[in-house]
Amino acid sequence: MPSRAYNLKIGYSVAEDESTILELEQLVWGQEEPGSPPYFQWQYLQNPLGRALTGSMASSTGALAAHVACMPVLVEMRQEYLRCGLVVNAVTHPQQRRQGLFERLARELIDEAHRIGLPLLITVPNESSFGVFKKKLGFHEIAKHCLMAKWIDPGVFLAQHGFNTVGRAVSVLARPFFSMGRTSLRAKTPGQIQCIEDIRSVAVEKLLHHSSHAASREAREWFHWRYAMHPTRRYQYVIAGSAQNPFALMVYHVMTPYCKAFLSDFLFAPDAPLDLLKGMADFVVGSLRQQGASAIWCIAKQKSVRAQLLKKCGFRAVVLGSRFAPRLLARRMGSGLPESSLSEIELSFGSLVNCD
Repeated sequence: MPSRAYNLKIGYSVAEDESTILELEQLVWGQEEPGSPPYFQWQYLQNPLGRALTGSMASSTGALAAHVACMPVLVEMRQEYLRCGLVVNAVTHPQQRRQGLFERLARELIDEAHRIGLPLLITVPNESSFGVFKKKLGFHEIAKHCLMAKWIDPGVFLAQHGFNTVGRAVSVLARPFFSMGRTSLRAKTPGQIQCIEDIRSVAVEKLLHHSSHAASREAREWFHWRYAMHPTRRYQYVIAGSAQNPFALMVYHVMTPYCKAFLSDFLFAPDAPLDLLKGMADFVVGSLRQQGASAIWCIAKQKSVRAQLLKKCGFRAVVLGSRFAPRLLARRMGSGLPESSLSEIELSFGSLVNCD
């Protein structure tokens, strides 16, 4: 059936859209997180920056054949934060693929995003949609990102993957090395690193280059929604300094089934002492060790300040094949942003790439 035979709808998400969108997502992805009602409500309807802009294409019976969404996000560029759009959840019914439905739907969504004034769209496509975004929709690959990891206990990793005897031996041999590093670093920064329960208590705007009162409130609301209100994950927060005058913030959560941790955010003030940041990373490792985690992972832009600091804190780049490496694409929506500025985007909200 040609794409013109489908009914196309572009608009802001409403609760009435939930059942039809979830039916298609669950058909393609299963019953996991992206296709659950709580996740839909959180991602599409509860974002403090605004509801998601959605595009759907339905057959004459009302069943969805294709769907895509654009959720408002904060993007760091040139030490400023812009409200932009993150294109997510591109999905096509298995029986309606290779008919150009997604391309037509995405073009209509892009036109609407331009009409409402979004200056930039970003996306991290999967293999099947990468070519469409780059070759047909005007998106450009703007930055190389890498996966980085810091070992907590290699023995736990081996044991989790079936090598129990070897894993236990490695844990015993490695423990003095990791413990020595943790003690020496934390001794330099007593009392300045702490876990917190409520991320709303942290003046995150001081780490986000915001100055106005409205921007400060927006940043705190965003962080609270992004992490504290997430329907399935329980994020943990560690700050260096005080809640009202933080030097740095790390946000992470423990993933199953192999009990790996993922560092979702690492924000820091320009004048944050390096020893303090090292001690903070070591504090997180110590906490995760007690939770039985084997390693902590993160995504960082290659050669960025954030990646360099993570390296100094003991993280190392993990070499992956091209099919597994995250690829960040962007599309300018007008002449307000120079082409050269795209390469300066720093992905602060790394978990959006990894998980959502």
